[in-house]
Amino acid sequence: MTRRHVAAAATDAAHCRMQIGSLTPPNDQHRVLRVLSLGLRGRNSQNGIDFEQGSSFIEYDDTAEERYIQQLQIEVKALREELTASEMRNKAQQTELQKFQDTASFAHASPQEQARTFGELKLKLVECEEQTKAMTRERDASREKTVAIRTQLQDCMQKRDEQAHTIAELREEVRRLQQQQMQRLSHENTGAQSPMAGATATLPAASESAKFQHMLEMAIKLQAEAGDLDLLPSEPIIMASPTSGSATVPTVVTYDEFGFPEPNLPQVPLGILNTMARERDMEPEWAKFMTEANSLDEIRYRASSQKVKDLVRRGVPSRFRGELWKQLVRDVSAPSRRSYPPNHFAQLREQNKGKSSPAIRQIEQDLLRTFPSHPDYMTMGSDRIQSLYTVLSVYTWHDQLLGQDIGYCQGMNLIAAVLLLYLDEEEAFWGLDAIVGRILPAHYFDKTLIGALTDQRVCHELFVERSPKLAAHLRAYEVDPDMTIFQFMLTLSIDVLPVFTAVRIMDSILLEGNKVLFRYVLGMFKALEPDIMKLNDRSALLSYIREACQCVYDVPLLAKHAFDGLKYFTSRTIDDKRQRHQELVCREQEELQATRRRFNSSSA
Repeated sequence: MTRRHVAAAATDAAHCRMQIGSLTPPNDQHRVLRVLSLGLRGRNSQNGIDFEQGSSFIEYDDTAEERYIQQLQIEVKALREELTASEMRNKAQQTELQKFQDTASFAHASPQEQARTFGELKLKLVECEEQTKAMTRERDASREKTVAIRTQLQDCMQKRDEQAHTIAELREEVRRLQQQQMQRLSHENTGAQSPMAGATATLPAASESAKFQHMLEMAIKLQAEAGDLDLLPSEPIIMASPTSGSATVPTVVTYDEFGFPEPNLPQVPLGILNTMARERDMEPEWAKFMTEANSLDEIRYRASSQKVKDLVRRGVPSRFRGELWKQLVRDVSAPSRRSYPPNHFAQLREQNKGKSSPAIRQIEQDLLRTFPSHPDYMTMGSDRIQSLYTVLSVYTWHDQLLGQDIGYCQGMNLIAAVLLLYLDEEEAFWGLDAIVGRILPAHYFDKTLIGALTDQRVCHELFVERSPKLAAHLRAYEVDPDMTIFQFMLTLSIDVLPVFTAVRIMDSILLEGNKVLFRYVLGMFKALEPDIMKLNDRSALLSYIREACQCVYDVPLLAKHAFDGLKYFTSRTIDDKRQRHQELVCREQEELQATRRRFNSSSA
């Protein structure tokens, strides 16, 4: 067994010597062989074992046998490591040599090989030149397209300017014809005329009315071609006739579909025409939807889809709005309704008839302030005033049962009045409960108004993020949009925008919740931004914002700014901002209460 170990070690050493001789430089070879010979030198006097190495015989003794074997194995391992290092050095040298040969090969190549190499390089150069020419042609084509587009744009702008000039002339002519019509009517009312005179005056009046109608339609068509209108109404525009019997020059007053007077403009606002035309085109889709969604469960299921959200944002025809509101209110208020008997509204109304409270007295003061320009809200005895009083008073008693300490807050009267435009008293009551208790965040209408103040600050932050130029412009002239934003949020836009527009925003609020309020208020400022940026006076800015908001009738354009013109933000974004701002509002409220307590204690 010992002889085999020694023989194996010797064989490995001889093999390593051969490899070292072929791979290592001479100096390294001599050093390795010297180490190997020293490791193998020894003598075994007891067993007389001779080991032949070259021409000499080396004897090993038994006691040192294992030690020699281990030492030999260590030396073999060292030799193998040296062998590996030598191989790595040889590979590096071969790599460098190959690089040198590749560099020098072309110079030593034959003329045929050099010509072939030159040919290949020439082909590559030709390909590069062709690619460069193709890119140049594409660049020139792009430049030509750009020039053509710029030319078309200039032509369009010139055409638009010409159309704007024509529209201005037509509007001036419309204003002149309207003044003539009012003067004629005034003359007819103040002076007695013979039957013949009245008969002869009918023909020119009819002619002027037809001319007025024709010119106004031409102005609308030109403005539509200029890109300000998406759709045109197919029905003619009918101007309201002034009432007779007055000795002064009458004022032509027109009313919208709810009985609210429209702005005193020379023609019906184009925004109303655009909105009504859009909703008229939406009627087939809504007729199909309302036929299919004939149950509350179907409405609830469809209301969660993006398709229904887009359908509502594009416009709800008035004849379908009442049924849609009823279904949505029932869906949102379902958890509250299950907690009370079916006749809960009637019970509260009868049980508390004739009772009074601070909230009831405040309601009575605000009834005539709700819509002072609407004929049906001008007297305490009108049916609409009585219905509004019923809904608000019943809600205050209902709030006492809930223990929410809301009772009544200014702004709730506007919401209830708008709900009553399409719902009966009981459904309007549950709609008010759904909006105050579920759609809006907590503390929106309590004494602290923490919820409304928080949303106002969140909306202001979004306004600065989404409209930085407009925000900087208003800040430069010390115009604070917070009051407009606060009124918009607290009254669901009813106290800021026309009721005509607010009811269409209410469609989305009942369907999607409070988050759409942020989009609509930001969209409103986006729509007004071009005109606001032209004003450079604080009083002019304040006046314009207040008056321009009351003229926002183009709901499709407003929705386009609100949903397509703003950067994407989610309900999670609003919730995160709410949490941060609510903490600040609560801290400010606590500091204010502490200041009041200190003041009261010092005064006492």
